[in-house]
Amino acid sequence: MKHAAHAPDIAAQQQRRGFWLRTLHSWHWISSAICLVAMLLFAITGITLNHSAAIEAKPETLTRRIEMPASVLRALGTREEGTAPLPGTVGDWLSDVPPYRSARSRRNGRPMRSTFRCRVRAAMHG
Repeated sequence: MKHAAHAPDIAAQQQRRGFWLRTLHSWHWISSAICLVAMLLFAITGITLNHSAAIEAKPETLTRRIEMPASVLRALGTREEGTAPLPGTVGDWLSDVPPYRSARSRRNGRPMRSTFRCRVRAAMHG
């Protein structure tokens, strides 16, 4: 009699085991697919970074001369040649200067991405 009562327990265990194996199988292929997408993105970015010279790009450089107000110029203080971070007042003033827009600054009706670099040369007259 023990054997007959033990049979449903084995069937229930096998059913539970089957459920967990199916769940594990599903998680396995889902995580593999996510890893595949991540590896493809990593490979594509690596190729573009290592072969950036082969990708055509024509930067547009614009040089402008604008005069700073005396109050902003005083914020620079006495500086010699070299590189240093700009004081906050100078950065705020530069962010208010309207940017130059050329006819080539739009492609297919959308604005092109641009990078703004600033070189401040202060000629102190005194």
